[in-house]
Amino acid sequence: MKFISKVIIIAVVLILTAQFAQAEDWPMRGHDLEHSGETSDIIQNPVNLGLIWKFETGNDVYSSPAISENFVYVGSDDSYIYCLNKNT
Repeated sequence: MKFISKVIIIAVVLILTAQFAQAEDWPMRGHDLEHSGETSDIIQNPVNLGLIWKFETGNDVYSSPAISENFVYVGSDDSYIYCLNKNT
């Protein structure tokens, strides 16, 4: 009985403290008839963003990085694929 009471109390607390996400529906590709890709949703940008680390390849990078566990894989136009530890 004590276990059930604790579970109910925890569930009620979680439900009451949860922040409900709201977003505007995109009824079609591109959001609207003009395919503007714009929404009226307001997103708060964090103010404490900053550069953590930087790595220079031998040439330009045209693709997005691939992340797996603690590693970041980046393909460069110098014909190399770089494997970087994201924590260092």
